[in-house]
Amino acid sequence: MANGSISPVRRVILLAALGVFGVVVSGQVEAQNVFGAPTITSIEEKTNTLTLSWRAPEDNGGSPIVAYDVRHILSSMMDRADDNWTVEEDIWTKGTRSLEHDVKGLSDGLSYDLQVRAVNGYSNGPWSTVFRAETTDFGGSVETATELTLDAVQFGAIGNSDDEDIFRIVLAEETDLWVYASGPLETRGVFLDWDGTVLEGNEDGVSLGIRRGVGLRGVLGPGIYYVRVSSFQAPEVGLYTIHARSVTDPGNNILAALPITTDSVTPGRIGPDGGVVGDQDFYRLELTGVTDIWVMSFGDLDTVGTLLNSDGHFLGVNDDSGVLDNHLGFMIRRQLSAGTYYIGVRGFGVQDTGAYNLQVRTAAAPGSRPATAEPIELSVPEAGHISTANDVDYFSLKLAVDTYVFIYALSFSGGQLPLVPTVLTEQGAIIPMHVTAHENWVEQGQPLVSFSIWGRLEAGTHYLQVRPSGSATGLYLLDPWVSPYGRMLESCTAIATPQSDPLYGCQWHLKNTGQFEGGAMQDINVESVWASGNWGAGINVVVVDDGFEFSHEDLSENVLVARNHDYVGQGSVYNPLETHGTAVAGIIAARDNEIGVRGVAPRANIFSYNLIASGSSFSDNEADAMYRSEDAQHTAVSNNSWGFVETGMPNSAQATWELAVRRGVMEGYGGKGIFYVWAAGNGHWANDNSNLDGRANFFAVTASCAVGYDDIRSSYSEMGANLWVCGPSSSGVERLPSIATTDSPDRYRDSFGGTSAAAPVVSGAAALVRAANDNLTWRDVKLILAGSARQNDPANGSWEEGAPKYASSSERYSFSHEYGFGMVDVAAAVALAEGWTNLPAFRDVEAVSSQLDIALPDFPSTTISELTLDSHVQFVEFVEVNIALQHEFFRDLQIELVSPIGTISVLTVPSARVYSWTGSFDGTHRFGSARHLGENAAGVWTLRIRDSQAGDTGVLRSWGVKAYGHGTTPGYVATKFLVRGVGTLTVGWEPTDDIGGSVVTSYDLRYIPASATDGSWTLLRNVGANGVLSHTVRGLEQGMKYLVSVRAVNEAGPGPWAPPVSK
Repeated sequence: MANGSISPVRRVILLAALGVFGVVVSGQVEAQNVFGAPTITSIEEKTNTLTLSWRAPEDNGGSPIVAYDVRHILSSMMDRADDNWTVEEDIWTKGTRSLEHDVKGLSDGLSYDLQVRAVNGYSNGPWSTVFRAETTDFGGSVETATELTLDAVQFGAIGNSDDEDIFRIVLAEETDLWVYASGPLETRGVFLDWDGTVLEGNEDGVSLGIRRGVGLRGVLGPGIYYVRVSSFQAPEVGLYTIHARSVTDPGNNILAALPITTDSVTPGRIGPDGGVVGDQDFYRLELTGVTDIWVMSFGDLDTVGTLLNSDGHFLGVNDDSGVLDNHLGFMIRRQLSAGTYYIGVRGFGVQDTGAYNLQVRTAAAPGSRPATAEPIELSVPEAGHISTANDVDYFSLKLAVDTYVFIYALSFSGGQLPLVPTVLTEQGAIIPMHVTAHENWVEQGQPLVSFSIWGRLEAGTHYLQVRPSGSATGLYLLDPWVSPYGRMLESCTAIATPQSDPLYGCQWHLKNTGQFEGGAMQDINVESVWASGNWGAGINVVVVDDGFEFSHEDLSENVLVARNHDYVGQGSVYNPLETHGTAVAGIIAARDNEIGVRGVAPRANIFSYNLIASGSSFSDNEADAMYRSEDAQHTAVSNNSWGFVETGMPNSAQATWELAVRRGVMEGYGGKGIFYVWAAGNGHWANDNSNLDGRANFFAVTASCAVGYDDIRSSYSEMGANLWVCGPSSSGVERLPSIATTDSPDRYRDSFGGTSAAAPVVSGAAALVRAANDNLTWRDVKLILAGSARQNDPANGSWEEGAPKYASSSERYSFSHEYGFGMVDVAAAVALAEGWTNLPAFRDVEAVSSQLDIALPDFPSTTISELTLDSHVQFVEFVEVNIALQHEFFRDLQIELVSPIGTISVLTVPSARVYSWTGSFDGTHRFGSARHLGENAAGVWTLRIRDSQAGDTGVLRSWGVKAYGHGTTPGYVATKFLVRGVGTLTVGWEPTDDIGGSVVTSYDLRYIPASATDGSWTLLRNVGANGVLSHTVRGLEQGMKYLVSVRAVNEAGPGPWAPPVSK
């Protein structure tokens, strides 16, 4: 300023500092009074608006008031610094209208603090005293719904776990409607018809920046509709903004292209309302200068995107964005000059029609140091560019609260781009994070992922440094996420529990106190077993899976590292991207160590066979993983939470696998047998049946089904006659909890599910049973689990009464094709094991048909064939049915096995022809059934094949039935020799190895002329009493050929006749 004079504002400050009350204006000093504050007199409370009224200040500071300012802040905000207030300036400048103002855009149902100040010609006056008011809550019913108009927004808040906001939308004509929520709160929502009927539900906004919010799309006719909004998961609360937009259908050529701008989201639809086949949408983008853009589509529609110049020539095409949560969308990134460009969107195939969202973003240019770092926001991807081998990109992330984050980078360069991330504090210190390097992603078939990091960051500003690994350069996408880990920790630790492991409260499968809504207060009843001192110590369990993190803080104390075996050549059984095995291991044996979670058998020993790492061919190794000679004698339980893709068709096991498992149960674990647990399968959605899996239906495994928190079959869990017992898991029903367990790297999760989670619960139970009684064979453990299982979902009509339980005179088995023998009950199983008498020797009996070639006529028809089994197995433990058939559409058939006493095993059921992978079958498949446990195998077994749908026929070529089990009478006798004399035959035999339930007291012999047709055998009893193992039959006709057979006898009666020999 001229002559070194001081500016007026500066002079006010100096004079005030000297205690002089006055203002210098144009060199003049004017006397003034103290500028007063207005007085808020009232506030009218509305849903998104607070209307406040006030009185002018008593002293205007010596100058007329020319305006007023209003500011507001959430009452719950702890930091009251001026920067955190929202200020509206100059809300009143002149005139005679009343001193009042509508503060709009507030969220519903929240408390706000408000202040007003006056402004005169010289300065701003002081703020008034704080006035507190609360916006009214949006209605939670259709009767009290808040109006939401098209192309408008409403600001909402969810204040508690029960809070729901309902909005009313009136459509005057058919409209392609897009309703979505943005903001910090993760929301879910549903479309409701005029009468409250749910039309659609969603929890994923499927656009950058609104990925945590609800996103609903639908072509709706004229009428009244409602949108219900709630938080994604209790107890989350917070703010959101709800938007309603009508969708304009873009033109289907560049001449009719819809104009769009950068940094925009535009909803589109291919084939409106399922209409045009081969529809394509075009958008026009005008650029005024050189611009680095990237274009991405989001949604449930598989899309292909094209970028064209102003002449319509192709500049780029893409059909897979590579983004982890957007595999159906496309992504294109290019640096473009000023001009006109077109973006085309179509379905991947002509059958792909539906809604999508198109997002166009301007790519950022990250700085090369913290001071010029590009700000990023969680859930909103940002672009990066490594231009030279020495280039470094910096991004800044400001967090209001401590947050667990997950960030990954994705190459935009058309090839691999290995990058190295480092997270720094504001002061430049390195923050330790879990980093998954590019090479780990390559091993998992994701070569375009440059890196990922995960970890906890404290509130404040942090910097992410990204530099190249090697000489590679190029474009990339940085995708930062809020990890759900923090939410899981908070919710699980908040649940009170007497156990010391801090996340135990979420492990409802171990102790169900009703800690979540919608439950049946049922669990596996294990705590009393631990209280008795049984923790599973000394029992070895192998986890055959994709490997697990054996150094995990909650697993390492129980891991037998020397027994881990890497089948896939990655140098270790652990890969940070293979989390399935880690989750399975934690369910079995997470340690009781005041850390994390707890396993069913928390002190059992575990080790890993990483059989199914990505890209490996495990068919060559699966047999070895079933019986690995180095470990087989020390392995008590083998958990197998894996299977093949659900095809709805027979999938037979390899013969080498069968032999290995058979060897495992006969020779493993010191001759007592390895106890194999198998996940029953997750393919019920495709009408798959567990009995179509030749591994899950094998007699030597225990097929484990899944039951949810509501004690009902999980929606995905496959049914089948082969099912044995169920374990708790995710229900497949929205909002019901899944299983909490360990996760990689060195963390936890509460989202594990599938029969993959049910199986390790059963494995942990088996470990505790074997710890309670180490003399048990695998068969004993299996029958103990069946005999002690709890009948869950008792009102389900699939439950059927079975045969008497082993060693019980009063109790009978209950069986269901949905649940096997029911939910595993650990305390009941251990109690049964402690007083258990081991089963008699294992035996089987089989009958096989001749070549039948029976026609299987088209619907409606039923084909029946019968086979007879002898009395060798008086207590069935499992039944196998081998069927050779040809049929033009296999899933037209219902195949049943009927036992001699009339019980029915449903081996496979018909499936609707809606799955392209189901069709003809020509081969052999082995089915299995647990339904006949405890029955006597002797008698006629009936195979029944019913065609349920017209159009196809087939042929039953042959079949066989085999019953596994035991008996109380002796087993088969092996004939040692047969010597012919003059009118005599001398027969010798070996003593039977299977005496049944008591010692052999004698032997019977029978003979018949080989030419006889009447079946009239001559019976000689007690021919081998007192240990005599031969007998001479006299008085036979010289020169005639005879058939001779022997059987053993004990106090329970005679055993089966040995196969006849002749002389």
